[in-house]
Amino acid sequence: MEEEPTIESGQGRSLDFRGGPAASAIPIGVFIVWAVFQSGVLGIGDTSGLVVGMLVGLIAGLPFVRGDWKTYADAIFEGMTQEVAATAAVAWLWAGMFANTIQAGGSSTAWCGPPTPPRSAPRCSRR
Repeated sequence: MEEEPTIESGQGRSLDFRGGPAASAIPIGVFIVWAVFQSGVLGIGDTSGLVVGMLVGLIAGLPFVRGDWKTYADAIFEGMTQEVAATAAVAWLWAGMFANTIQAGGSSTAWCGPPTPPRSAPRCSRR
């Protein structure tokens, strides 16, 4: 009988999933479906809703873990503390700050098309 594949964590522990590697993709699959539903169907572009989708996805993966759920939680926290994850989080924050600055200035980006027309300026009355 063939053994199901495991996912090795950096601390020497492994995660076994009911359903093998395909089941380990359930959390990201749930998140992607939620993100498309939230932005496409509901028309909500808020990142708070994406956090909800991420949590629901991680919880949806729990029943597919064989053995101790603590190993699953440890793997999640280990992934969150990796340098790559921290770099991505900082880049996301910077992108949000730059986007707000550009939006507040009434400007658009050159690679997306022509600049937006300026907001209506106060009209001077001529006598």
